[in-house]
Amino acid sequence: MKITESAQNELNRILKDNEAQGLQVVTQEGCCGGKHPVFQMVNFDTCDAPETIDGISVLMDDEVKAMLEDTIIDFGDDGLVVFDHSKAGCCSGGHHDEDHECCGGNGHEGGCGCHE
Repeated sequence: MKITESAQNELNRILKDNEAQGLQVVTQEGCCGGKHPVFQMVNFDTCDAPETIDGISVLMDDEVKAMLEDTIIDFGDDGLVVFDHSKAGCCSGGHHDEDHECCGGNGHEGGCGCHE
């Protein structure tokens, strides 16, 4: 996973405003029939072993780490965006193109999937 500098700045601000120490990433069954990452702010327990990714403390298991290998978190005009670079053009983690909404939106006929 890569966190851009602009996303680092925004995440640090959000974490500070919410008195959180970092992020925890877990998986959740998604609308597309697969597992999807879910990010949440946390304060770590003494037994937690978060890793630092581009200046942000992140707690995740090995399954999530493998899932997020090609993921980029960025910040721009639309706020924080999680983009899975390995699925470019697909509806992944909040990414969408100009013509379609992401999973759960009304822009997909027959469910969620890649856009050709």
